Amino acid sequence: MRTPLNGILGFADLLKGELNDPEQREYAEIIHGSGEHLLKLVSEILDLAKIESGEMTFHLEDVPLNALVSECLAVHRSSAETHGLALQLALAADLPATLHTDATRLRQLLNNLLSNAVKFTEHGSIALSVQPVGDEIAFAVRDTGPGIPPEHLETVFEKFKQLENFLTREHGGTGLGLALVRQLVEHMGGRVTLESEVGVGSTFTIYLPQRENHG
Repeated sequence: MRTPLNGILGFADLLKGELNDPEQREYAEIIHGSGEHLLKLVSEILDLAKIESGEMTFHLEDVPLNALVSECLAVHRSSAETHGLALQLALAADLPATLHTDATRLRQLLNNLLSNAVKFTEHGSIALSVQPVGDEIAFAVRDTGPGIPPEHLETVFEKFKQLENFLTREHGGTGLGLALVRQLVEHMGGRVTLESEVGVGSTFTIYLPQRENHG
């Protein structure tokens, strides 16, 4: 499925650059945006299927924490600025230089949480903080978004569940991202928590062991 989708995305991108008529260019942008959304959905479904079938593999290495976290934040800086949001990074002074983990999966986890934070926060700020907590490293993404009601704190981690005031069609949520985050984190020997207050914001925190024990 990825191959034909990449073809659609490629030609839609070409059309965006070549069409002079604003209305036609808008059509090409809609095709491109819808294609990207579908490609993300396909990738998330495939990742979840791999995890659930026990076929997900992890490539473990000593990952430089400061560099990886800074890179992840930089990816979302332009989008945050477009939304008028302040993007902040707080790295603990006693953070170890490296974490023995899968760099690709850690990036995927952080990008998912940061992307959601930017998408659903209309004003204020988004902060990513990283610090050691006991024998774990805690990666916390805090936003000043709409918040999630207490009765729905578990629902957001379920597959294909979208909250009317949280993951809406307007935002283009797939309803899979947070389910994938939880399953990936658990297979990396960690856990994810959510603290939220309606009208104040949410904090998603990923805890990964300093020595990975993958299941």
